[in-house]
Amino acid sequence: MLYLWPIGKNLDLHLKKQDFLQGTREKEKEEWSEPAEKPDAQSNLQRDKLMSAEILEFYDEQERPLGQAQRHRLHSEGLYHKGVIILIFNSKGEIFLQKRSKSKDVCPGCWDGGVAGHVEIGEEFSETAIRELREEIGAEANLERIRDTHLQKNEYKKWEIKDYEFVVTFRCVYDGPIKVDQSEIGEAGFFSVQDVEKQMNEGTEFTPWFLDEWNYLIKSGKLRSQ
Repeated sequence: MLYLWPIGKNLDLHLKKQDFLQGTREKEKEEWSEPAEKPDAQSNLQRDKLMSAEILEFYDEQERPLGQAQRHRLHSEGLYHKGVIILIFNSKGEIFLQKRSKSKDVCPGCWDGGVAGHVEIGEEFSETAIRELREEIGAEANLERIRDTHLQKNEYKKWEIKDYEFVVTFRCVYDGPIKVDQSEIGEAGFFSVQDVEKQMNEGTEFTPWFLDEWNYLIKSGKLRSQ
């Protein structure tokens, strides 16, 4: 298992081996990548407002377009919209996970897999996946579509959010540097299938959308438990 953590503003991230969510065991370090500049509270607020005001298309239950609306309305009214999930593996077969910042409005502090994002107006699913991979972690890789369009319906009464999303899932193999936004991600790293299943069995919190994808991969035989 590999673990990433920020060691200071404008400094490199380093990569270090340790138990999943437990104390450091080895001293060996390797250079990883430079973290994104950590925004201040005002910058975070401005970013959140911009994201909330983002205009996206919404659909009926048969995925037929109905119109356009701001993102916050999609989530408050439960309007169907589109998104992608990209699961990132390294050449060892380990999966990239990230722990969501405690400041996130949905599932704060939960572990999530890869990167995800909404399909913007005029985009195809594959175009969104390429854009999100580049924007979220600064990576470019060959993407494989591993799960066709499926509906994920998640409701969060605590935050008054209804997230009804038509999702296409992609995977890629990537061993290059990963750039993380410290305002979005608390911790991140590559983990074996065995590590992930162990933590799930022990009650570590994961996002519901990642659990849906994980269970699909295991049941379909596209990801085998070790």
